[in-house]
Amino acid sequence: MKYRYLNYYCRHMNSNALQYSNPLFLLLQFRFASKGDVVLIIVGVICAMGGGAMLPLMIVLFGDLTSTFVQNDALDQV
Repeated sequence: MKYRYLNYYCRHMNSNALQYSNPLFLLLQFRFASKGDVVLIIVGVICAMGGGAMLPLMIVLFGDLTSTFVQNDALDQV
């Protein structure tokens, strides 16, 4: 019953009606997902956001580490 609108939409759309930017298209992909699948999707999205947030942090960290090595090498040569 909760997918009545989605099923109606799928049956009555023409070839030009479905666009990839349509939010209903994303909902159609998850209509057969169980509760366990939804939990795994949410955990995966959270982990992906964490990994994406760590990349700029690692760039700054390794940049500082490289600067420290260059400064120490310059001090040893003097």
